Amino acid sequence: MLRAGGRIGVVAITKEGREAFPVEAYEWTHQHLPNLLDCRPIFVRRALENAGFSIRDATITKMWVPVDVVIAEKA
Repeated sequence: MLRAGGRIGVVAITKEGREAFPVEAYEWTHQHLPNLLDCRPIFVRRALENAGFSIRDATITKMWVPVDVVIAEKA
């Protein structure tokens, strides 16, 4: 829980961007070998905005999959 004006930082594999094949390969591996990969790519910014947060800063960086780094503030 955050009070109004509280900030949260989220770093997660994202479905945003044009890196379709690495994300699809990651999701396939997660579905078939969940003990190997125990998380899945998400729409980070959209999820935070739907939860009532305002995006303050965001960037997508690339490891072998796209990673969204987002700072958001609770309204």
